[in-house]
Amino acid sequence: MHLSNSWYGHAAILARYAGLDHPPPIWGKLQHGWNVATGFTPNEPPPLMRGYVWSGRNLSCARQRGLRGVTALGAPFLYLIRTEAHRVRGSLGTIAYPFHGWERQEAVGDHAALARELREREGGAVTVSLYWREYEREPLRDAYVQVGHRVICHGHREDPTFLERQLRELRMHRRVVANRVGTALWYGGILEREIAVYGPIMGLEDTSEGEKFRALQEERWPELSGDVQGSRARELAEEELGSGFVMDPGELQQALGWSSWRRSLSPIFAPPLRTLQAAKRAFHGW
Repeated sequence: MHLSNSWYGHAAILARYAGLDHPPPIWGKLQHGWNVATGFTPNEPPPLMRGYVWSGRNLSCARQRGLRGVTALGAPFLYLIRTEAHRVRGSLGTIAYPFHGWERQEAVGDHAALARELREREGGAVTVSLYWREYEREPLRDAYVQVGHRVICHGHREDPTFLERQLRELRMHRRVVANRVGTALWYGGILEREIAVYGPIMGLEDTSEGEKFRALQEERWPELSGDVQGSRARELAEEELGSGFVMDPGELQQALGWSSWRRSLSPIFAPPLRTLQAAKRAFHGW
C-alpha cells in the first residue's frame, strides 16, 4: 500500500517471481535500500502497517526498536537475478558508485578528487554511475567526464525498470567500487564481482556524517579497504542482502498478502495507486 514499495521496480519484480502478471498492493512497507539498521526511517513503517526488511540484521534492529509485525524476505534484487534470463558476462573493467544524497538531503564531498583517484587506481577509464540528482548537475557530472570516465545513470527510483538496467550494467563489468559501503556494492558482490571501497569521504549535508560512517565500515568490513574477490564478495553480500530469507513463490505471496482476501481488493486499490505514481512522475518530468 506504500508508494515506495514500487521504487526501483521492487513490487513488479516480486510479483513476477510470485507468478503474477501485475503487482497487487503490498500490505505493508517494504525496505527500499540497504542500510545498517532497521531498513526504515525512524517514522517507518507507519502505524498498523507491516514491515518487510531484507536481512537478519535489519530484522534484529527492527525488533530491538520495538517494531512488531516485521518479516525478513531478502532484497528484491535477489529475486530479480533468479528470474532474469539474460546472463551474458561483459568484458568491461570497473563500475563505480559515488555516494549520493536523496530527495531531502544533499551529499557533500569532493567528486573531482574521486574522479582522479578512480582513474589512478583502476588504471584507466571507469564507468561511473551517478544517482539522478547528481547526474543532472552538469558541473558534478563533468568532473568525471573530463578525466575520461564513462558516466551513466540507471534512472529515477520511480522507474520500474531501474533494477533491470542496473543488473545489466553490473553484469557488463568485472569489478565494482564505491567510496562508501552501499546497496550497489552488495549487488556487485552477490554477482561475484570483485568489490572494494576507497576514495574521499562524502556525507549527508556535511562530511562529519561521512566520517562517522567510515569509522563504522572500517570496523565492520575491514577487508573492503582492499580488493575482495568474487567468492568472498558473494559471501559478504549474502548476509547483507538477506539471501537466507529468500522465499519460494508461494511463501512470498502469503507473506505479502497476495494469496488471501486482500488480493481481491487489488482491482480497487491498484488503479488509484498507479494513477498517483504516474501523476508524480509527470509533475517531476520523469
